[in-house]
Amino acid sequence: MVDAGPEIEAHHHGHTGHRWLDILLGVSAMIISVASLFLAVHHGHTMEKMVEASTWPYIEISFSNATVDGRPVAKLDVINSGVGPARIETTEMFFQGKPMASRHALVKAMARSDQMNVLSSTVSDRVLRAGDTIPALQTDPGMAASPAYFQHFQENLSQVTSRICYCSVLEQCWLRDSRQPKPEKVKACPKPAVPYES
Repeated sequence: MVDAGPEIEAHHHGHTGHRWLDILLGVSAMIISVASLFLAVHHGHTMEKMVEASTWPYIEISFSNATVDGRPVAKLDVINSGVGPARIETTEMFFQGKPMASRHALVKAMARSDQMNVLSSTVSDRVLRAGDTIPALQTDPGMAASPAYFQHFQENLSQVTSRICYCSVLEQCWLRDSRQPKPEKVKACPKPAVPYES
């Protein structure tokens, strides 16, 4: 008599013995996996949008013709009204639609004279924190060789337009044209035909 050895018992895992129930469990597991993947991707997108929102800069141009106490002034400010810092890449200034290459050219065109002193700050190639302001141009009657020059300058503030390209810390960039209601999102800041040097 030949000894057949110990009998090996085969175990089949993951089966209930009911074909329809096995299929249902498999499909359920697949649906749960897909749903989990979808939720993970959706959560990732949500977090990405939250980070974008918390670092979003928003550049605005502001004109003033009087101080808070009523003294006459002519002032052009660049303001970051967003919640994140703005890295200002390029600046263009226009007077009556004509590009201005420098602060001197802009002031001379506005005042109709080169006998007009102004205070100015560099706008391009700098980082503007959320809530901060750059006084791009500022003058008052005492800085003009003639009251007429200041009057021309002040009256012509409304004829000045600008185009500023800036980026966030996440390298998202916008082109802010003061003639448009909102900034335009761009892949990268374009090189200005006539960059403004303050």
